[in-house]
Amino acid sequence: MIDRELLSILCCPATRQSLREATEAELRQVRGKASFDVDGALVREDATIAYVIRNGIPVLIPDQGIPLEA
Repeated sequence: MIDRELLSILCCPATRQSLREATEAELRQVRGKASFDVDGALVREDATIAYVIRNGIPVLIPDQGIPLEA
């Protein structure tokens, strides 16, 4: 969904951890918690926060990260 080259330079704005595309299970969690349409999500390396992708653009704003359950 997201360009691999772009993904390789993106990081969590709060912790600087690397990001990866969300799995289907993680994406279901994100969609269940978001109050808007979500195209996809990027998950922080520690798998505790996801950042949504809206209209093809990752929203990397710390306050808008969505907590994930283990």
